Amino acid sequence: LLAAENFLTPVKKHLRKNASILREKFREGNLSHCWYQSLSAFYFLLDFSRAPMFERFSQTEGDHSVKITEEILQTEGIAMVPGSDFGMPNSARMSLTIEEVPFTEAMTKLVKYLNRSK
Repeated sequence: LLAAENFLTPVKKHLRKNASILREKFREGNLSHCWYQSLSAFYFLLDFSRAPMFERFSQTEGDHSVKITEEILQTEGIAMVPGSDFGMPNSARMSLTIEEVPFTEAMTKLVKYLNRSK
């Protein structure tokens, strides 16, 4: 039991720190309404349809998750899983598992991307 606790304590601390970074960056970017935290996993769900950038995609109906996540990967270097893979259109899963410094940099880039209306 102690060995498991010694392993899990730093993992939980790391995930909580990255979750805090995501929440803070999104709050600073006025995007607090664009994410949902899973209660049982190490990811957040991002809702693109509530971000200014979605205006570019709202001209056509349907799910744009794949197109948006591919664009984010190409332009910002941030990999996410399209929410459509989980039955959540116009969204993506964002993992909290990467190291703190690259995660912080990624959140800064992502917030800028999400706030671009054109």
